[in-house]
Amino acid sequence: MGGAPVSGPVIEVLERSHAPAERVWDCYRQCFDDVADYETWHADLFERHAAREGYRLVVASEGSRVVGFSWGYTGAREPRAAAAR
Repeated sequence: MGGAPVSGPVIEVLERSHAPAERVWDCYRQCFDDVADYETWHADLFERHAAREGYRLVVASEGSRVVGFSWGYTGAREPRAAAAR
């Protein structure tokens, strides 16, 4: 199986302190389009999840453009009363 090497997206696994919300936002918006603006998404979803124990973000990028992502955490979600504040 000769031929040119296959190149694809660069995959990065990022911890909380390196989570590039501004890079992920455009991809998130294009996929889900369920939040009005970056500031709301960043405060109400991204930062809340990123603060949880064990948070990791996996980003697939081509150049500076994020073409895919996934995040998760091992910590428990906060009680509803705390989330509503």
